[in-house]
Amino acid sequence: MRRVAFRTTPTGRNSSGRIGVFRRVLSDGRHVWIATWRDPDTSKNRRAEFSVHRDGDDGAREQAERKREEMERILAQQFGSPGVTVQRIMGTRADGWQVRWREPVSDGVVPASLFFSSKKHGGEAPAKVAADAFAAEVRNRLGFPPA
Repeated sequence: MRRVAFRTTPTGRNSSGRIGVFRRVLSDGRHVWIATWRDPDTSKNRRAEFSVHRDGDDGAREQAERKREEMERILAQQFGSPGVTVQRIMGTRADGWQVRWREPVSDGVVPASLFFSSKKHGGEAPAKVAADAFAAEVRNRLGFPPA
């Protein structure tokens, strides 16, 4: 099991400082801001593009950030109590359940997560049970109502 804290400031790999929002020049030469998220029903990556030419750099970025916030809100509602979510992760590199929450710190909150591998827990069902139990502990510790 591994806990991961996410950066919220721009880095060499993230020009916006926001997870799932970035600027790109497409192969046809168009400049766009892109918002990405993972569809929980199909486990496929989804994206929305916003044209810099049409909306200006700031306008396209703002639209991409709003779209990402909207999708985060929808996914949080779909996955249980606000602030603590349990999500199925299936891919070529990972198979299991991920618990995500916002950890309070002295100057605000920091996004955090913990992954429960199906392989390490002896199957999908035991990994889900472990993830749900951990999520309940986090909800209790943070004062959220039980799911």
